[in-house]
Amino acid sequence: MTMSVDDHSAGAEGGRTAADPNSLEDLLRHAVRRAADCARLDLTVSEGIVVLSGVALRPEDKSRAGFACWCDPSVRAVYNNLTISPGPS
Repeated sequence: MTMSVDDHSAGAEGGRTAADPNSLEDLLRHAVRRAADCARLDLTVSEGIVVLSGVALRPEDKSRAGFACWCDPSVRAVYNNLTISPGPS
């Protein structure tokens, strides 16, 4: 498990409201999909803490997925639990 923590703008919601709790999760899911190739991606967000799980195709995709989660200032921690498994050749 890889964890990184940053206290930049902790608690800032970037214009989102409590009535729209899935918008941060949607934003992060989109950012990860653009940055990394994953055979399977599970992403959850709770109080600014992001947990990634699933399967990345290459080590650099695992890293890119984790870094992509920092695109929003309300993210306080990222737990990157992606495993690496190359797809079929």
